[in-house]
Order: sequence, then C-alpha cells, then structure tokens
Amino acid sequence: MLTVRSAPVALSAVFCGIWVARTLRFQKMTWLAWVIIVTGTSLNALMKPDSNAGILFGLRVIPGIGAGFLFQLPVFAVQSTAKDDDIGIATATVTFFRSVGQAFGVAIGGTVFQNQFDKFLDEAVAAGTIPKQFIITGAQAASAYGTIGTFPEPVITAYRYIYSDSLQTVWFVTTGIAGAGLLVSLLVRNESMNRGNNAKQRFKVEKESSSESA
Repeated sequence: MLTVRSAPVALSAVFCGIWVARTLRFQKMTWLAWVIIVTGTSLNALMKPDSNAGILFGLRVIPGIGAGFLFQLPVFAVQSTAKDDDIGIATATVTFFRSVGQAFGVAIGGTVFQNQFDKFLDEAVAAGTIPKQFIITGAQAASAYGTIGTFPEPVITAYRYIYSDSLQTVWFVTTGIAGAGLLVSLLVRNESMNRGNNAKQRFKVEKESSSESA
C-alpha cells in the first residue's frame, strides 16, 4: 500500500526536476501538475469495497504523480522571481507554509471523515444494519480495523461501505481544494530559471592572484 502511494511521488519528482533543468521553465509543468491532481482526486471518489484492483490501486497513482511534480515546482517559482538577497528567506518560507498546509490538510481531512463516518453510522444503526453493541464512532475509526474484523460478516460489510462513503466525501473536498489550486496556478508567470546564483547563500570561490600563484 505504501509503495503504491509513495513510488509515483518520488519518480515524478525526479522527472520534474530533470525536465525543469533541461527547459529552465516551470509554468506549463505547474499547470499540468494541478490538472493531474484534480483529475486524480476526483477519480479516487470512484473507489468502493467491491471495486476491482485496477480502480483500487491504479487510481491512487494519478494524484501521486501530480503531487510529485509539485514537490519542487513551488520552489522553482519562488527562486526564479525573488530578489537575489531574498532567495534564502523565500525558499524557507515556501518550506514553512508547505508544512503548515500539510497540518491543515490532515486536520481538515480527518474532521470531514469523522463527521461523515458518524453520519453514515447513525443511518446504518437507524436502519438496523449495525446493532448498537457493534458501534464504532468516527473518532475510533482510524484504529478500529482489528476490532471491526471480529464482528459478524454483515456488520463488517456495512462498515466497509461506511468507510468508503466517508472517504468519498473527503475526496470531493480535496478535489475542490485542488481545483482552487489549479485556478491560482494560472497566475504563474512563464519565468526562466536561467538567472545564475547571486544570493547571499551562494558559494564564493576566490581566485589567487598571479603573484601568489608564482
């Protein structure tokens, strides 16, 4: 499972770095990255407990490719437009806000999932699909796989669809956020990375004078 999610990110990040190094441009790659992420997150909403392996595993690769592209592209955009004296602080700022965004992303995704899980759980209990003695709340859902596995098979099946429907809502929310990112990315200018390294953090090589060499 971990390989399915992480391998496309690493490989696409390497490809994106090579591509930008050769072309010295990043605008079109940024647009492509966001299009891939929007497409991938929306397609992930199709995953159901009875879906085939192609849907369950193949669709996860698509947003991973877009995420790999965006691993470096924001840094390229900042470094190509910032003033020489501001490149260091600008790069650090991108890293900081990326970490903050990851924290907010986990919080938003977890909140949406728990709320939807409790909603679908209440509907299943009201319908009699899940007896009250087998209730697992949204706050317990992330670590309750082993417990749910000990329940009767009809209850396990009901929980599978509750998990699936809750995650589907998460994918809808992330698709909306990715769509906003795509719209903002249209403002990225077609700058070139061919500007040299004149920042304060650059390496300085002092050449010895001819007399000293002699």
